Amino acid sequence: MHIIKIVYINAKEYDMIVGDDETVLEVKNRIYSSFGRELPVEKQQLEFNGLEMQDENTMQCYQIDNYDKILVREMYGISVFRPLNLSSGQSNERYGLIVHKDYTVGDLKLMLQRQFGFDITRIRLTLPNLMSNYLMDDVKIGDYDIFAGSTVITMQVRIEIDGVFSMEVEDNATVEDLKIQIRQTLGLRFPQLQLNGVILQSNRTLRSYQIPSHSHITVLDMYFITCMVARTKIGITFHLPYTLFVHKGNTFGDLRLILQTKHGIDMTNMRFELLDLPGSEPTDNCAIYYVGLDADTTLYVSEN
Repeated sequence: MHIIKIVYINAKEYDMIVGDDETVLEVKNRIYSSFGRELPVEKQQLEFNGLEMQDENTMQCYQIDNYDKILVREMYGISVFRPLNLSSGQSNERYGLIVHKDYTVGDLKLMLQRQFGFDITRIRLTLPNLMSNYLMDDVKIGDYDIFAGSTVITMQVRIEIDGVFSMEVEDNATVEDLKIQIRQTLGLRFPQLQLNGVILQSNRTLRSYQIPSHSHITVLDMYFITCMVARTKIGITFHLPYTLFVHKGNTFGDLRLILQTKHGIDMTNMRFELLDLPGSEPTDNCAIYYVGLDADTTLYVSEN
């Protein structure tokens, strides 16, 4: 038999006599019956030397000795809500966690990873009353007043738009959802998003591209130009219009490839003509913005 110190939830210490063959569950029942029945067995977590004690183990398993201290934690449930696709019209996904007030925000993230498979490098936690601020990983949840049943935590991911601005979007938002926000914020008619040289498809989610938090996404302001391509039949030359969807970073080599692959035009013996610079022919690696080829302008393509 041993006399141990029970450090209760009110931080007071109580003496209790335990036997080597007494289980953790039996000690929990004695705590419940001894201290006013305010903490049911299912809400208790006992810790010894920082280790969570398992119900089926005996005191001997932990080599409990006289005047050792066992810490009693009050466990409670909280809900973590994950916003769904912005355009889906569905309600949020809910995930339940059992915690105590001394868990840190970082501990919550690890639990979400272990229990639900979340990539903790991509999630941040916030509260309904702190939506503009993220919770710090090393702060205890009790310090944020996160207690049983009353607090909802929302998970978000941060995307930084390269060279323009930063915004908050949900991890499982689609690329189109992000484009909608960009249109509303920047006034761009046809934004196209690019990550590490890859064009992001509108119907896919950010999660499917495994985009980590603080990613830099390039926003391409897309617009239409018209290429008047020369054709010669029976000795008569005429021009046919082709509409191209481009951005200012495209080169004339890109235009040549678009005309060939999307419109089936053999560009082998064709050259571009700039009306403002007669007689000049831009090289394939020349960017179209360099010669002022803006939206709704017309470019002529002639035979050599």
